[in-house]
Amino acid sequence: MAIDRRTVLNALRAELAFIQSGEYRHPSHAAWRPQFVFEDSPTCLNHNSAAARKPCSECVLASFFPPSAGTQRVPCRFIPLSQSGETIDSLYRTGTRDELESALIQWLNTTIQRLEREEAEDLRSQDHPVIHVEATFTSRQSPDPELSTFSTCANPDCRTPLVYGEGHFFRFRQGRDSGNKAPNTHSVQHLWLCGPCSGRFTLQFREGTGVVIRNRPDVACGVETSRPLSAA
Repeated sequence: MAIDRRTVLNALRAELAFIQSGEYRHPSHAAWRPQFVFEDSPTCLNHNSAAARKPCSECVLASFFPPSAGTQRVPCRFIPLSQSGETIDSLYRTGTRDELESALIQWLNTTIQRLEREEAEDLRSQDHPVIHVEATFTSRQSPDPELSTFSTCANPDCRTPLVYGEGHFFRFRQGRDSGNKAPNTHSVQHLWLCGPCSGRFTLQFREGTGVVIRNRPDVACGVETSRPLSAA
């Protein structure tokens, strides 16, 4: 089962917050016994021991399991945490709790940063590139008439009236087959996100869907947003 990058990123960020908050050392779950990394955190599919056990192949961490761990009952223990091949399993046997947590935090930070870079690169390499233009007009400047074809924030839940000097403009190139355009019409669509919305969201073109509003890949969020613009 393929799991999208955003879901994996959110899970890794949650795991990092879980370990940094000391939950493994001062657990509210099964406090009578030593805690197992990943297995005793909400990241684990089988964290609720009262529920039927689910296969680890459905785990959000499954893409990090090495092929050799396929026959292991707990494959997450064999995720390589360093170039030297340290794993949770090897650190259980030869390391201390501090060494294990330090290696895990380092792996989480490195992996999160790599996935964030990949997501940002995907946005930049779209077939329909998004061009972000800072709104730098002042009250004494005449706005570009081509940018005056919209009047509110593109976020359907916001719709703040356009304020020059705030937020971000987005320009999408329309494909040659994007429909029958009237003579002299522009082949570029312009949209605007207000200051607060541009701090949380970005706009993206998706083939077959059109322009969607989604969470910015460089900003941590508690709720995932990714939906088409009603007007797009």
